[in-house]
Amino acid sequence: MNCEQVRDRLSAYHDGELEESVRLEMSAHLEGCPACERELQTYQGMSALFEAWDPMTSVPDAERGW
Repeated sequence: MNCEQVRDRLSAYHDGELEESVRLEMSAHLEGCPACERELQTYQGMSALFEAWDPMTSVPDAERGW
C-alpha cells in the first residue's frame, strides 16, 4: 500500500471502519511512514478536540448577547 492509498482511507482507518486485511496493511504502512503517521495524528488530534468541546459552554447566553 502506498501513501496515496493510505491517505484516501485514513479517516475510515481512524474510525475503525475498514476490513481487517486493509487495516493490517495500513498499520504496516503507518509503522514505516512518518508522513502518513503524522497525518493520522492530525485526525487523532481533531477527534480529541471534538471530544473535549462542550457545546453548552460555547453557545452564547441570550441574556448577555453575542
